[in-house]
Amino acid sequence: VERRAASLNTNYVFVLKTLRFGNFLWSGKGSTGDEREMAKKIASTVVRGDYEVLYEGQEKSNFWEAIGGKEEYTTNKEQTEHRDVIPPRLFHSSYTTDAFRVEEIVNFSQSDLVQEDIMLLDARHVIYIWSGKASSKIERDATTFIPIQYLRTDPAERDEDIPVFFVKQGFEPNTFTGFFKNWNSTLWNECKSYDELRRELEGKNPVLELDTVLVDGERRFDEFVKYPVEMLREEADTLPDDIDKTRREGTYRRLGPSPPSLAVALDGIKILIKKLRTLECLLNQLESGVIPSEN
Repeated sequence: VERRAASLNTNYVFVLKTLRFGNFLWSGKGSTGDEREMAKKIASTVVRGDYEVLYEGQEKSNFWEAIGGKEEYTTNKEQTEHRDVIPPRLFHSSYTTDAFRVEEIVNFSQSDLVQEDIMLLDARHVIYIWSGKASSKIERDATTFIPIQYLRTDPAERDEDIPVFFVKQGFEPNTFTGFFKNWNSTLWNECKSYDELRRELEGKNPVLELDTVLVDGERRFDEFVKYPVEMLREEADTLPDDIDKTRREGTYRRLGPSPPSLAVALDGIKILIKKLRTLECLLNQLESGVIPSEN
C-alpha cells in the first residue's frame, strides 16, 4: 500500500520498512491475535532485521515521521461476525428517464471505479454513491434517485432510511476507501494522459516507412506480364513455363529491378504491430475509465 498514514486501518496490521527511521510493525485495535502473530512472521522475512512493535494509540513521534506525518485513517471497527457473512458490494449504475439498471462487480477493486460513470457501494448499513470525474451531467443529476431506486428494488426489502453518502472522485473519505484493499490515491494520476498516449502512438515518423514500390501498387503493376484468367484455368501442362502451377492466382513475371527486400517489409509490419498493441492498450484504458473520454 502507499506509505502514508491514510493507508492505515484499525482492523489490520501493517509493516513499515524504512532506511532512515528503522522498521515498524503497527497493530490496529481491531486486529486479531492471529493476525498480529502472522504479521510478525511476515515482518521477520521482509525486514530481515530488528523492528519496533507499536499498537494503535501508542505510536511514537519517529513512527509518524517515518510514515510521512499524521493523517486521518479508517478507524471504524468491522463486526467480526459480519466480516465474511455480509461483504460490501459494488455496482455499476445507469439511470435514464425510463429505466434504472445496476450491474454488480464481483471481487471488486479500486480499478473498477469507472471515471465516466456513477458507482454504488452497498456497505449494508450505509450506501455510497461515487461520481467519476468524467461522468455526464445527466448521470450526476440522477445520483439523487439511484439509491432510492436501488433500495426499493432490493429483494431483501431494505429500509429506505439507510444513510446515503455522495462521494466525488479524488475526494474519497477514509470510510469509503476502507472498503477497497490497497487503495492508491494516485492511481489515476499515474496514468498517461490521452494527449501523451496519442503523441506516443503517432510518434515522430509515420506508422510505416516502406519503399513506395510496396505501397504504390499502381506504379509497378504495368511492369508485370499479365495472363487472362481463362488461360490460368487451363490444364497445368498447357501453361507457360514462367507460371507457378501451384500458385496461379498470384502469378506474374518480373520485368523491372529486383523486388524490395523482404526484411524491409517485415520491419514495417513489426512497427505496425507495435503501434496496434499500443492502440489496444489505449482502448482498454479508455474502456476501464483510466482515460477520460473526449466529448
